[in-house]
Amino acid sequence: MKDGVPGVGTHVAIAAWPLQLPDGFPEYRDVSSDTDGKFAISSLPPGTYHAVAVSDTAWQNSQMPNVLAGWLTKGVGFTVAEGQTKLLSLEPLTP
Repeated sequence: MKDGVPGVGTHVAIAAWPLQLPDGFPEYRDVSSDTDGKFAISSLPPGTYHAVAVSDTAWQNSQMPNVLAGWLTKGVGFTVAEGQTKLLSLEPLTP
């Protein structure tokens, strides 16, 4: 973390809220932060979401049952309107 932004090697996941868990895994979109610790996910449909940041090392566990869903439960909630841009400040979780 540097100046309130996730560092390089931080993985960010965003999922519609409440979570949909087909086969026990949430439907989500993800991206890695850039060299400044920033990230962008475009074209989210209007709705309510949760976002979470974790280290790339922790991300290796994201495909285990209930891990990503548990992280997203602890994430930051936000709502997006049609055509809206949203800025989030995420503290990486320490799983």
